[in-house]
Amino acid sequence: MRPVSFVLTLAAVILASAAIRPTAVLGQERTATLTGVVRATRTGEPLAGTALRLLERDQATATDDAGRFRFTHVPAGSYTLEVVSLGRVVERRSVTVAAGETLNVELELAPRPIDAPEIRVVLDRLRAVGSDARAAEIAGSAHFIGPEELAALPNLFDDVHDVLRTVPGVYVT
Repeated sequence: MRPVSFVLTLAAVILASAAIRPTAVLGQERTATLTGVVRATRTGEPLAGTALRLLERDQATATDDAGRFRFTHVPAGSYTLEVVSLGRVVERRSVTVAAGETLNVELELAPRPIDAPEIRVVLDRLRAVGSDARAAEIAGSAHFIGPEELAALPNLFDDVHDVLRTVPGVYVT
């Protein structure tokens, strides 16, 4: 093979490989990898199942049991990383990745109270199920200790275990 043919063949192979894998041009990656770990602020324990999203790309992932996450094939540039975990403050962090880079980010999420609907404590059996007939329709077993039953017990405030022992099917040691 003549040297000119060899050079042309080599050039054709390089161009063909660039066409097959568009993210690589002459060995240089045009994308980056973003990795990291999410932990609880006070305890430092890893937060499994935390949702992470690159807002500008609408690319998402979640942390594993060790709190680790990984975004691959992220084009070089600046992004907003949103981190969401139940019972934690939502975190938004600006990150910039360069081509061929693996950027490691460590995040800590502070606790936040969960807004939940009110919980109603029902005073007696009829309010709980509506009627004695309705109580018979409900699968399972329930026993209600009402004010009359409590008033009839001697030494009511001495030991709660004594009250529980009056419930059929409950064994207290």
